[in-house]
Amino acid sequence: MSFLKVWNELLDQKGKRCLVCNSQIESSFGWVEILYEKNIENLCGKCTNKIEKIKGELCHCCGRELHRLSEEHYQEGKCLDCIRWEQNDQNFLDGNRSLFQYNDFMKDLISRMKYRGDYKLLEIFASYKKDLIECYKNKEFVIVPIPLSEMRHFERGFNQAEAFGKVCGFNMTNALTRTHSEKQSKKSRSARLRSEQVFRMEPIDLARKKILLLDDIYTTGTTLQHASQVLKVRGGVKEVWSLTLARS
Repeated sequence: MSFLKVWNELLDQKGKRCLVCNSQIESSFGWVEILYEKNIENLCGKCTNKIEKIKGELCHCCGRELHRLSEEHYQEGKCLDCIRWEQNDQNFLDGNRSLFQYNDFMKDLISRMKYRGDYKLLEIFASYKKDLIECYKNKEFVIVPIPLSEMRHFERGFNQAEAFGKVCGFNMTNALTRTHSEKQSKKSRSARLRSEQVFRMEPIDLARKKILLLDDIYTTGTTLQHASQVLKVRGGVKEVWSLTLARS
């Protein structure tokens, strides 16, 4: 980024308001920000502090923070949920990484975006693009957003997974379609785990490719496991990984 561009962006930042609480953003403005190309913020400091990044020792499979679990709930770097997927021969996902903890603030943020149509909130996540790329550096993927059913897409007006990818500038391939079913958010954990397959593949040749699935939240992993199953069994893809905004 050029000196002049950074300078102009910092000037534009003055007077901006937080996308979440609408308070004025108090941004620092000096040579440090210019020389080191500091990210331009779209959240106030108070809201930024409520975002919890995923960090520390993670489950090798799903990216869950192991330090939040008691010792009996993980073994050899894997949480019990992922161990159960493997024991039941239902593990088709090679791995997941998530950016943020699904805390109360993130829950409200994603809810506002998905159910109240506050599409502009997606701009918040664009500033974390470097973190997204770092999750899977040195890997070449076909990026596939998790689709909504036609009815759900009509209700919301957009697919949050696809919108997330677009804001971050990813080139995506819509390789999956989804049949209509009850909202995952309304199901209990056990009901989610028992969910039937809802995905179908589009007539796209992805044989031997590496796929990166995009979604908003990783909860039980059922949605991503089912999508991975279709891609591997029906599409013959080599690997399926996933990237989500939040991990519950």
